[in-house]
Amino acid sequence: MRRFLGERSVGIRPLIFERLENRALLAGNVTTNFSGTGLTITGDAAANDIQVSRLANGNWQVKGIATKINNTNSAPQFAGVTDIAIDLGAGSDIMQITGGTLPHVLSINDSAGNSTIQLNNFHSLSDIDITLNTGNNFISFNNSTSDNQINVYTTGGNDTIVATRSGSASTLINASGSNNDSIVASNCFGGDLEAETVGRNNHTVITNSTVEDGIFSGSSGSSGTNTVAITGSNAGDGSIAVEGSSGLNIVTIQNCVSNRDLQLNAPGSSSTNNVLSISRVQLGGNLQVTSGDGNDVIALSDLNVGGNLSVADSGGNNVVTLVNIHTSGNVKDSIETGDGKDVISVIQFNSNSNLQITSGGGTDAVVLNQVDIGENVFSADVGPGNRDSLTIVNFTAAEMDILNSGGTDGFLTGAQIHCHDVNIGPNFAHIVGF
Repeated sequence: MRRFLGERSVGIRPLIFERLENRALLAGNVTTNFSGTGLTITGDAAANDIQVSRLANGNWQVKGIATKINNTNSAPQFAGVTDIAIDLGAGSDIMQITGGTLPHVLSINDSAGNSTIQLNNFHSLSDIDITLNTGNNFISFNNSTSDNQINVYTTGGNDTIVATRSGSASTLINASGSNNDSIVASNCFGGDLEAETVGRNNHTVITNSTVEDGIFSGSSGSSGTNTVAITGSNAGDGSIAVEGSSGLNIVTIQNCVSNRDLQLNAPGSSSTNNVLSISRVQLGGNLQVTSGDGNDVIALSDLNVGGNLSVADSGGNNVVTLVNIHTSGNVKDSIETGDGKDVISVIQFNSNSNLQITSGGGTDAVVLNQVDIGENVFSADVGPGNRDSLTIVNFTAAEMDILNSGGTDGFLTGAQIHCHDVNIGPNFAHIVGF
């Protein structure tokens, strides 16, 4: 029957919904033990969820989120705490530590499970040590610091570690799971910063971070694709160092400063092709780039190097490009590629040192344009190979020594050299094999 607004129902009782008592299931039990000034927190095999925080009265509180504390629903407080040791046990646990300064060590261990560890606005006057074993774990630092060391180790699963506006005198982040690990450090600071991954398909990002004693990124995987990006960061009086894996390495270093060296080593293999890019970087020391046997791409641009530059690629069909580079060392700048069909381009290069270019077997092409090495020697050996070419345009040096050692049959085959606007000093040019 159709009803209209304003009609009254007689004898019909309206339905009323009443809020029921909260029946959230409790996940396990966490026990606490306070001895002297040390607080120990121990989880069980369930998925524990707890918060540890420093209150306004100076006490440290342990609170369960759907987890019992000492078999009760209470949130005990502890006064005079100097050390906190946490063992979460097995289970996929959630641990939050918020606020306050701890006079001594904070240590967190978890034996298994997919766990989440979060530190927010926390400060230790000593060390922060976190070790998580198997499982896909997530660890985050936000506005959290240590006056001594931050050490983070994960040993299994696909782990993610994120540090934001955090740091210490020495920070080591080691994600040594089997693969697919991620380390992200943003706006971090302190002494030195080390990020290490093990396995394959790992990702490391360090951005907008300023430290005093250097930045290191290492990946010791044997396969897969490993990516490293270091941008907008300052390594202080330490070096920037990247140690790649035996797999495919994709490395980007951009808008960075170091008062010392930059070292990039990407071993790779004959079946992997590295992509290495360094741009807008200022160094007080040397720049060294080393790559493996694959078909690699190395791109260097807009660099001010206080020392010398060295690029070495051991094999494969490589493309090496240098654009707008200035070096101030007094030893030697060098570019070397192994056997393969290599292309080497050097454009807008200014140096106070000798410049040496060496390419191995294969048909190589070398181009130099707007190169000025002043009163120094340029030497090039385009190696054994057929139809090698060397093009030199707008070039200044005191001496030029060029060698083409011939093709595979021991004779020169189709080798070419093109020169235009070349200014060579009184020691003349020595050209053999073209």
